[in-house]
Amino acid sequence: MDTTKIRAIQCKLDGIEFRSKIERDCYARMKQLKIKCKYEDETIELFPAFKYQGHAFKAITHTPDFVITPPRGCTYKKIYLEVKGYDGDTDGFRVRQRLFLSSLQKKKNVLYLMAWDTQFIDKLYNFFNNDSEQPKLVLRQPKTRSRTTTAKKKRSILGRLLW
Repeated sequence: MDTTKIRAIQCKLDGIEFRSKIERDCYARMKQLKIKCKYEDETIELFPAFKYQGHAFKAITHTPDFVITPPRGCTYKKIYLEVKGYDGDTDGFRVRQRLFLSSLQKKKNVLYLMAWDTQFIDKLYNFFNNDSEQPKLVLRQPKTRSRTTTAKKKRSILGRLLW
């Protein structure tokens, strides 16, 4: 698991402090499409605090980026949306995510989704308007080829040929 720190740029919109630009952009798109949402509104306890041999351990919690209230007629009462501009393999996110998904198994009519860009918000909007099927939970960011990756591959191939 990668433990590098993602340096997101914090920003503000409508008096709300967002942890990253992608979260702000998703919020702006949901507001534009009149999707009811709240930013970091709920914190769910995944594992309770406890003491062991005189040591106190904090509770493990997870705060989804957005809690969306779907329109009437939707089969779900609540949708948790996690927005990531990267793969999400940092600071124990994968462990918290799995614990969170496990806790959702006990709840009915609740959906958990991940967005990698604002286009996902459009898919969610289309789902609400019965124009498309339910968006699927994608746990890893779709791979895209970048120029830097291609350049690194070329350099490594050239390096192998020279050595």
